[in-house]
Amino acid sequence: MEEHYRVAVRTDVTSYPWNISGAPLEIRTKGKKIPDWNIYNGSAGPLPYSIPAGREIKTSEEDIMLIPYGCTTLRIAEFPILGKYVIK
Repeated sequence: MEEHYRVAVRTDVTSYPWNISGAPLEIRTKGKKIPDWNIYNGSAGPLPYSIPAGREIKTSEEDIMLIPYGCTTLRIAEFPILGKYVIK
């Protein structure tokens, strides 16, 4: 886990931590955009059928930052696993 995720805990948390700038912690890792997965009613929409079926995603890997669910308006509670993709 430590190899793929970096956790940063803030010590200067305000009395209102429920926004991006006030998030009490963040996790940095790698991810890939899924071209057919879009925002739906302000949230992550349903996964495209091709993802559970194991279709390869050919987008490039990029750095992503994750913050607690209540600190943002785009909320994703679970990310899909992309076929046999493994971060190296």
